[in-house]
Amino acid sequence: MKHSHKNDPIKKFSKVSKAVLLGLLYNMSAMSSVNAADEEDKEQQLEQIMITGTRLVSRNVIIQKQNSAQIVDSIGQDEVGGLAAGNAAELLAKVSGLNPFEDLSGRGSGGSSGPEVRFVSIRGVRPDLNITLLDGLTLATSNFENRAVYLDAFPVNLAGRTDVIKTFTPEMNPGAIGGQIDFITRSGVDLAEPLFTVTAETGKTEMDDSVQSVDAPLRLEALYAGQITKNVGLALSASYNQRDLGKPSQLTRGRSRSIDFPSEDDVRVVREHRILSESAPTKRIGLSAKLDWTPDEDTYVWFTTAYNDLDQTINHNKTDVRIPSSAEGLTLEPNGQSGTLRIDDSSVSFGTGRSAFSEVGEFVNKADLALFQAGINKFVSDDITVNAKAGYSEANNSREAEYYLFMREGGITDVSFDSSNIYEPSIEVINPSPESYFDPSKYSLLYRNMLPEKAKEQVLDAIVDIAFNADFDDEGWGLKAGAQYRTTERSYDFDWTTHYDIANETVEGTGYTLNDVFAENSSNLSPPGSSDGFPALFADINKINKIITPSLSDTAAFRFENLDVNKFGSDYAIDEKVTSLFVQGVYQSEDIQSIFGLRYEKTTTDGAGYREANGIYETSENNGSYDFVLPSLLANYNIQEDLILRFAASQTLGRPAFPEISPSGEKESIGLQNTLTRSNPDLKPRLSTNLDISLEWYFSSDSMATIGLFSKNIEDEILTETFTDVTIDGVLYDEVTQPINASKATIKGVELSFVSYLPEPYNNFGISSNAIFMDTSFDTKGERGEVDFLLYQPDSIINISLLYTDENFDASLSWNKTGDLPTVFNPSDANGDRYNEGKATLSAKLLYNISQSTQVYINGTNLTSEDSVELTGEGYMYHNRLMGRTINVGVTHSF
Repeated sequence: MKHSHKNDPIKKFSKVSKAVLLGLLYNMSAMSSVNAADEEDKEQQLEQIMITGTRLVSRNVIIQKQNSAQIVDSIGQDEVGGLAAGNAAELLAKVSGLNPFEDLSGRGSGGSSGPEVRFVSIRGVRPDLNITLLDGLTLATSNFENRAVYLDAFPVNLAGRTDVIKTFTPEMNPGAIGGQIDFITRSGVDLAEPLFTVTAETGKTEMDDSVQSVDAPLRLEALYAGQITKNVGLALSASYNQRDLGKPSQLTRGRSRSIDFPSEDDVRVVREHRILSESAPTKRIGLSAKLDWTPDEDTYVWFTTAYNDLDQTINHNKTDVRIPSSAEGLTLEPNGQSGTLRIDDSSVSFGTGRSAFSEVGEFVNKADLALFQAGINKFVSDDITVNAKAGYSEANNSREAEYYLFMREGGITDVSFDSSNIYEPSIEVINPSPESYFDPSKYSLLYRNMLPEKAKEQVLDAIVDIAFNADFDDEGWGLKAGAQYRTTERSYDFDWTTHYDIANETVEGTGYTLNDVFAENSSNLSPPGSSDGFPALFADINKINKIITPSLSDTAAFRFENLDVNKFGSDYAIDEKVTSLFVQGVYQSEDIQSIFGLRYEKTTTDGAGYREANGIYETSENNGSYDFVLPSLLANYNIQEDLILRFAASQTLGRPAFPEISPSGEKESIGLQNTLTRSNPDLKPRLSTNLDISLEWYFSSDSMATIGLFSKNIEDEILTETFTDVTIDGVLYDEVTQPINASKATIKGVELSFVSYLPEPYNNFGISSNAIFMDTSFDTKGERGEVDFLLYQPDSIINISLLYTDENFDASLSWNKTGDLPTVFNPSDANGDRYNEGKATLSAKLLYNISQSTQVYINGTNLTSEDSVELTGEGYMYHNRLMGRTINVGVTHSF
């Protein structure tokens, strides 16, 4: 049925407001291709439905998915009461087909790899190959590594609803392979009654506080939305989040597969044993405001602004013992996997690679995101609409990594090793005694390193389109055309300064030692791998700040060296401009929906940085461009009222990360070897051809069963490769490492979901489940040829939740299993690959409605205390991190 928006615009806006509150329809600023099919039918459904909690979430997801033109999953923040979500990434991890990701770069907030969830994958596709938007506009990110938006710096309550769109149409930003995450801000102008809620939450995270104190988590949120006048609305939100997420862990990693001994073949010896402990106190503040206005019956105008600030300090400690290749005196046990050997570094000079050290660090990370957006939707006539919106966002990230390194005195050390258990390989000192070997007075301060880095990104994004008969409540043929312009300015700077302890350089042991700043409680810490034969040996950063730090400016005590000139090769500035034009046709009948068309994208880049030439870093500039015509087709057929067949085909892009294409390069000398690590400005974007087909059965208002097949054929996949004996600008390098375009990659998968509640009298019980199984491969163009995995792409993700809902209680018990996740690719040796071992986790939620306006809840995550284990390509443990349980309790009150 065709609606006349002009004749009754206020009624239309009233319906939109109800949809925003209940998560059934899309915000007026959202794309028309994901609007609901029949608002009046849905309004009649709402009058008959009086449900809350998890059941409301499930029902809204079902209705929205059924009436969308695309394959979409959504979650509304108004419906999330009691969900354990400290940031936007944790909230999105609850959406079907999305999987939580920690920062795997090792250079995340404060320079740590987690363990907080910072990103999500879509259908297993890693976060930097998806795109994150706010009301359809691109957001800036200060991510040091790639284009993925830091969702941990994004407050949960900024958006009223979040849409995850897995298929593409011409009007969508095509800079993604997995899909698009669009945060839709809440509206105030159409609320007949104001909405005002507050939430307070605290809890307990299992952590070892022997070395660093741990503060209890605290989350405070407030939200207001309502009308200022009949035609003006306002939505305000504020949030404060404090949590500590550090974990003790163990790294046992091999720098090579084995040590070769003349009398033995293929003897595996643990090459390095490391005990690591980190605490990560984190504070976030989020503020947002949206003003929307209906100046007349045909016009809707909105303005949004937000500011989000993250402040995190990671306290970092580690104890490390390494077995060099020069080790001798091997004695093997009968199993051939354990024994003893001797390390002799008595002649190794101080500071050049002793076998044992202790390191303490403090990594301070400050990140912020500020944005302003505005838009207008205008009904020119019954059939013609004009939409325009623009946004500016700026993201900053500064990281100061401070390290103090204490190196043990040289000598002869006998150690035992045991490699028989791949999950718990170990090294223990047997002579001298562990008490003597791990005596903190024998560890002398070598240096203090300060490595600050900062990134800044500014994004300006503008979109305008005009549509004729293109809403999905308009039957027949329609047309929509538009243009988008986006400019992104990104800069990155890295510095490096060192203070050397002069006394220890002159006579080892006469300067500062670990004993001066020893963390007395570190012997009580028991991370994986610690034992009487290998205790934790940590420094206290607070003692360091009191005893050592004030002396750094004393030139008689410390020799200062500015190494920044050697790191110019990391600095860059780049400006990327993208101009897009699109045209799409729309066809709507009682049983068929279709969107088809083309999008033209032209991208230009201008960069400046530094490259090493003949031993000197010189300024370097480059520019480039590429353009694509990207087709897409989407068609839905209603086989019957409750059965939908969907098909989608599209081409999209996976753009290179800015560090990969900036004109920069960094030379390093390792012994007699010259190595070069550099970017590749000639990288091409990935081009993905995407196919989707799905069958969806909605057999009741609370139930659905779906099956979908998807395929992504990716041309010009990007990987980092190392080449040997390369001559550049007349200089011969033993190794050159840079990103290159591989030939192709493929992702094929099946996606399943099932949601249902039992019939009476057990209709309070239900189940919600989804699963993705994937088969991936890529051609490396190198000596390993085609391999059967993609980095950060698990082979399976399974979620099953048992549900219970009644008038007073809302409860769920959820099980998640994620398959093996490749993290490192070695271009020449499969044994050098690394992957996170698949694991299963259990979580639970219980919510109680004290009254119509007050709810209390308790959440538990990782209830079985599953650890995070990283293995080498041959299946040996590389990194084991304790994760522990997290329990949160909270209260939400509505006024």
